Amino acid sequence: MNSVPKNFGKGKEAFIPSAINLKSVLITNHKGESFNISPIVSSFSITESIYSTSLIVSLTVVDANNAIETIKIIGQEKISFVITRNKHEDGADEEVKLDLTITDIPKYSRSDNEYVQSYVISAVASFAVVDKTLKISRSYNNNTIDEIKKILNTDLSVTDLVELGSAISRSKGLLRWQNPLQAVEHFRKNSFNDVGSPFYVFQRLNGQVVIAAQSDLVAEEVHETYFDGKQFTGKALTQDDYIQRRTRIISCDSNLKFGKTFNSVAGAYASENNYLDYGNKTYTKLDFTYNDFPLGNTLNQNSSLSTTAEIDYSTTFKAHCEYISTNEFAFEGATKNNNNLRKENGHVVKSFSENLDATTHDVELFGDSFLNAGRVIELKFPKSQDPLTRDTSQAEIYDDNLSGKYLIISAVHTSKDGEYFTNVRVKKDSMSVTL
Repeated sequence: MNSVPKNFGKGKEAFIPSAINLKSVLITNHKGESFNISPIVSSFSITESIYSTSLIVSLTVVDANNAIETIKIIGQEKISFVITRNKHEDGADEEVKLDLTITDIPKYSRSDNEYVQSYVISAVASFAVVDKTLKISRSYNNNTIDEIKKILNTDLSVTDLVELGSAISRSKGLLRWQNPLQAVEHFRKNSFNDVGSPFYVFQRLNGQVVIAAQSDLVAEEVHETYFDGKQFTGKALTQDDYIQRRTRIISCDSNLKFGKTFNSVAGAYASENNYLDYGNKTYTKLDFTYNDFPLGNTLNQNSSLSTTAEIDYSTTFKAHCEYISTNEFAFEGATKNNNNLRKENGHVVKSFSENLDATTHDVELFGDSFLNAGRVIELKFPKSQDPLTRDTSQAEIYDDNLSGKYLIISAVHTSKDGEYFTNVRVKKDSMSVTL
């Protein structure tokens, strides 16, 4: 039906980057019976984000075969989801296979044709469903990332884990009665590495769960460079045309977020951190300044602040104030609790997070299963200037300020009528030019 693949050659190579083949969508019902519904899936979307532990999948079904009754869909089904394509440039097969659990059918409707029904199936990774059925409570005394891995492995049976970077954060305490993924988030928020970078726990399109420090994500190799342009120079359906389309920005909607005051209030550039230790009855104040921020662990490694502007935001300590209670005698030995950890690195972690919440682009690209959350891409935006009026001494045609390296915060892989696109939200944590 609508899922019939198109834009493929006789050898099944993709003519254009948006070509995709929905190979199978296998639903297994509560009785263990399996049905392939790919012929009646008209569209799908798969969302991945560094802020989401699980993929979120949505399938739109146009059904003239009474599948709800035939399959006996009741909301306790498993889905095995396979998409494939043969890349034009090297002939390599590209396959994505996901094992999911249905969470709901949030939309259902009938068309003017009384014999056709349509509905949306929502699904997530199976461990995200299991999480809602479990509660854990236990003591801990370990590295925070090791605790996260223990929860994912032991409590949620997640085995496909990828770890980028090592945490130095460690604490001792008691997990109160809560869902496993709530505990994962508790440890994630209190995790940092040797430069004070925060960590993220998220799932990519290939099904892997990634545990990574922000400083390690931004240090990864650039996945691809994409260009904002309107014209194609390659002959249609050739390799040159394929590569141009694959690296072309289809559309872009942006929020430049140049408002330094808002970032300053959030603690990006300076903060006053007040600590009251009610164990030994002491008060400590620590002023954090952006001048001490490790710019070498950012995407473009250039400061976001000017040193000659009227307001020096690196000294606006009162713009963001934290008041934290600690207890040096909470635990014996060198092990520290969460608040003691925040005293050492909380201000740097905050700065890392808030600096990443800066220039943002929502970019539509031709589909790529390797355009994943947490990957680095480079964007090239041409100068908004008539080429005929440009100074001939300007060899560079791209806007250096807007162009540069960006981190993919989220990626939404969508397919409709057999064509595949990826919409990414990207952000950068530093300037692409030296101020």
